[in-house]
Amino acid sequence: MIVLKDTTIFITFKKGKKMKERKHKKPTFNGSNLIQFLRQVREYYKPYYDKNDPAHRIDHADDVCTMALELALKMQFDSRENYQDIILASYIHDMFCFQDRKTHNILAENYVIKFWQHKDIFLRELSGERIYYIAQAVKEHRASYKEKRYHKLSQIISMADRGVPDLETHIKRSMLYNKGSVRSVIEHMHGKFGSAGYCEYPPQYEEMFKVELSKFTVQVDNLTEARVIELNQKGD
Repeated sequence: MIVLKDTTIFITFKKGKKMKERKHKKPTFNGSNLIQFLRQVREYYKPYYDKNDPAHRIDHADDVCTMALELALKMQFDSRENYQDIILASYIHDMFCFQDRKTHNILAENYVIKFWQHKDIFLRELSGERIYYIAQAVKEHRASYKEKRYHKLSQIISMADRGVPDLETHIKRSMLYNKGSVRSVIEHMHGKFGSAGYCEYPPQYEEMFKVELSKFTVQVDNLTEARVIELNQKGD
């Protein structure tokens, strides 16, 4: 959950059943207006996420947006437009998973490019340059994307989509995606996050989570069915 106040921005992260709050200096714009913008964007794109599999519903977009905004604060983004673009990219990036998981990022890119001047009530208010950055960000967010990311917006959305390298969080999300199949979860985790997995991490992510990522990779490589069941039941 993201809470913006007049003097500071508070971003509350959910980790298991525990909540922790981080405090950052306020950007140059009015935070209360930005949180209203976020709520409107979330409501507008939510019907798409309602059609997705359980691991790619609106709560995932919420998590991506939360982490992306925190990263932007750390990188000292200082304009209202930067934060609006982060919010839009966060809520557009997975909105077409229900149509095709393999090409959902391309479908999202095409949506941004096609509808920015006409149908989408938020995109039609933006300049061509901002539209291009958002289109690139939603295209380049996937873990399997191997080319250099075009812009800092792409880097932030990609990093936020990875999330914090926490084994419990990823196990529970993989269980949702794989419909409770423990064996499929292990195959998914090994294939994506293991030492030989396909997941590509932006350099900034590797630097920021160097210790956690090293530990996470070892944990994934040594994953067992018993461990998956234990972590999935943790906190219930």
